[in-house]
Formats: sequence, C-alpha cells, structure tokens
Amino acid sequence: MTEAVQGEYKFQRGSLKLIPYDIKVANIPEEALLTLYNRLKEENLLSVVFHEGVDVSLLQFMNYFSGGRGLLQILAISDPAGAYYPAGMAWLSDIVVCSGVIMKGVGAFVFFKDYMKPVYTDPFSEIILDYWFNGLGMNIILGATPEPNRAALLYVKRSGFKEVARIPEYTTFKGEVVTGVITYMTKTDYQSLVREPHGIIRAG
Repeated sequence: MTEAVQGEYKFQRGSLKLIPYDIKVANIPEEALLTLYNRLKEENLLSVVFHEGVDVSLLQFMNYFSGGRGLLQILAISDPAGAYYPAGMAWLSDIVVCSGVIMKGVGAFVFFKDYMKPVYTDPFSEIILDYWFNGLGMNIILGATPEPNRAALLYVKRSGFKEVARIPEYTTFKGEVVTGVITYMTKTDYQSLVREPHGIIRAG
C-alpha cells in the first residue's frame, strides 16, 4: 500500500492523513483492503475489528466495508514523495438518520502496533473526530469497548467520549465474554473540546 495518492486531503495533520475508502469513487487502490486485512491478521488484531472472533475471512472483511455496512477510513502516514503507509483504520457502522434530522452511528478504530503511541494516536483522534462530525455531519457517535481493553478505553475517554453504561456479557475480548463499556459523544460535546499542546483533548 505504497502507491502515491493524488490531491490534498482536508482531514490531515502534517504527514498524518485520514483517507475515506469509497469503492464507488475508487480514490485508493482496491487492494488496500487486502493490505489492511493482512496487517490485521499478522498483528492478531482481527478480533479488535470483529468482536465475533478472529476467524474472519478476507471475503467477509471486504464485503463488510465494500457493501456499505461500515464506512471505512484508512489512517495513513505519508512520505515526502506522496506515498502513504497504513497506520490503522477507523470506521462507522449502524448509521441511522432519525426523522431526517439526527444522524448517529457507532464508531471504532484500531492502530497497528508501530503506531500505538500518543505521538500518532492523539493527532489521529483529532482527525477522526473532525471527519466524523464535520466531514460526514454526524450528530452523535456511540462506542462499545470491551472492559478489559484498558488501553482502548483510556484512549476513547482521552479523546473526549463520555461513559454512559457498563453492560455485563455485552461483547468479547480475546475469546472471552466480557462487559462492554458504552460511551458517546455528541456534536455539541465535540465542539466544546479543548485541544491542548501535544494533541491532548479535554472537555471544555
């Protein structure tokens, strides 16, 4: 996944870019999904993307993001020549428009191991939220994080999401049935976030 991507992207911070995957627009090579799948499999991260388990086939993965069930955003780092390299991915699923007024969905993310550092994850958080709320016009984003996944839960809250409930036996983590931590962020919440130096976000 090193082909150059033409054009400038609004949703970026320096060399960090969010690239929406749209198979209809064909803005990036179709084999990008294969690259993401292989990387997730190599790093044992498929169960993070699909809580149902790690036995997710390439066809299932591609159908999920190519068939409209999930809106995929590739998180990438570019080099001076314009080539980009995957750092992770974010996506929205279960998008619903209520009475043509309120658009809500479930957000999720995963970073590859080389990029699980605040120097990458904090600015990517800003880019992801910018795209979800300003780019797509979402009004509310929900999240469901396995309780034992403390790093992910810390990142979600660090990004400004608020915990609203903990539901026993809600999801799985590493093959075990666990409590799910339900979080949310409204567009009003997003607009009130204060971004401090080094990309740290806190409620205003």
